[in-house]
Amino acid sequence: MKADDGRRKMKGGHSSEGFRGPRLFLSFFLLPSSFFLWGGCSSPSYSYKKALRFEEHGEWLKALRAYRGVIEDSPRDPLACQARVRAGRVEAQRLMDCAAALADFSAAARDFPALESCVADARAGLMSCPDFFPLEEGLSWTYGDSQSRGRNMRLIVSVRKAAGGRTALMQSRLYAGRRLVRDEELRYEKSDWRLVESRGGRQGAILRYPFTKGMSWENAEARRRMRYLIVSTAAAVSTRAGRYSGCLKVRAADSRFPGSWEFRYYAPFTGLVKTTIGGKNFETPHTELLGIARK
Repeated sequence: MKADDGRRKMKGGHSSEGFRGPRLFLSFFLLPSSFFLWGGCSSPSYSYKKALRFEEHGEWLKALRAYRGVIEDSPRDPLACQARVRAGRVEAQRLMDCAAALADFSAAARDFPALESCVADARAGLMSCPDFFPLEEGLSWTYGDSQSRGRNMRLIVSVRKAAGGRTALMQSRLYAGRRLVRDEELRYEKSDWRLVESRGGRQGAILRYPFTKGMSWENAEARRRMRYLIVSTAAAVSTRAGRYSGCLKVRAADSRFPGSWEFRYYAPFTGLVKTTIGGKNFETPHTELLGIARK
């Protein structure tokens, strides 16, 4: 067979070049499967968004697996930091698995020191398992005076807005009988290992991490100094809403009233459940949780 322009003729008068298209077409299907792993459907962003969708639908275990995929496949990607934080929240808030949650929060804070926002979220997470003051949108607590069980006084505190379990805007409404006597806005933030409360122009830490017996701190204000002390990490109390164990018992002393103080009981994953008035050798019930609701 003669050469034509340096190319050999094939049977039927076609040159070998004529078969490049079909060969390339066939080669496409013979590519190794790893080629397709570089596509968008397996990117960290895709896996992270899939995990978020699982969370939205309450599929916690599927969400965890998807977050684990981001962490294992792209351990140095910035999304891996957020994946650890989100996984920690699922483990803490939905599965009540504090050991796993604290491991994820710790890894996020340790492995991504340059990602300030993510590290702040991780530190807030470390303060939140167990969570003694949930900052979850849709939560509301109803308190009442212990003497009348809420007939004389009721306080309703609702979370109006929250962001990542780290900050929250709340509304507090105090009723005397059926009459509204006070309506105020409260802000809370978990920052620098503290839970900071802002109300009526005042700001101060009402809890401080680590939550260990003997932990103390102070807030200095214009006309008073508040001193706080964690006196127990295993207190048990009964309220109209139920019995709670493993509570933090915090003593709050106002410098304007020497010799007396307030005890505040915070239950895991519930928040403030009871307050009492205390002094030397006495403790008297003051307010207690009547109910908690989630929208």
